[in-house]
Amino acid sequence: MKASRRQSFDLDEVAPNHFAIGNPHITSAINSEGVVTGRMFELTGWRREGLIARLRERGFAVRTIADRIAALPAP
Repeated sequence: MKASRRQSFDLDEVAPNHFAIGNPHITSAINSEGVVTGRMFELTGWRREGLIARLRERGFAVRTIADRIAALPAP
């Protein structure tokens, strides 16, 4: 039996301003800031940093490309 892969982030940036939705409950909070298509979200608003801060304040786990880069080991 294959174990199901669970996404550990509620919103995970996979390309600039394009996010994979890991938690469907986040959809109501992001709907006015962009376009939701299935399990993907495209940020079209200009309030990117504010949106990410508000989502994190609400307790959602959000990972951006900058977070991925910061987590890389130093050379």
